[in-house]
Amino acid sequence: TTSNYGDAGLQVAMTNNMGAPITQLRIEYTGEQWRDYQGTSSSGPEKLRVYISDLDDGSLTNFLYLPELDFFAPRNDGLNAALDGNDAANRETISATIDLAAIGYTGGAIAPGESFYITWHDWNDNNTNDHALAVDDVRIENVPEPSTIVMAVIGLFGLLAFARRRNS
Repeated sequence: TTSNYGDAGLQVAMTNNMGAPITQLRIEYTGEQWRDYQGTSSSGPEKLRVYISDLDDGSLTNFLYLPELDFFAPRNDGLNAALDGNDAANRETISATIDLAAIGYTGGAIAPGESFYITWHDWNDNNTNDHALAVDDVRIENVPEPSTIVMAVIGLFGLLAFARRRNS
């Protein structure tokens, strides 16, 4: 989507179909730059900002900012030239694990059946021609609670002990 101010946004909507609350997410994506329009603006290198919300209201009013997932344009030369966003020099893979309670997400978790939204926002810095920034290779994963991992390991050991006794 594009706002009246020239801001651009890309949003992914997902629903928790895990059958249990999600308290942590690992978000990974590749940021790509496909055009170098301007040099570094007064607000610094151009970037895509990343947000999460449990509401899809068309604005960033109800979204929580995730600065650890920002993608900064790798090229800020002001060449006004096309770039190959697939070239290693013009892309970067970014990832972070987000603890939903720690960032103040509603209820500290994504409830079963609840939808949530990840938004990449390209703010139009000072009404200038922005770089062409893109998002690729998006991965959003549930991070299991440590107690869930411990229970899975205990269950695996129990299964192995049962199999060993049965084969003896």
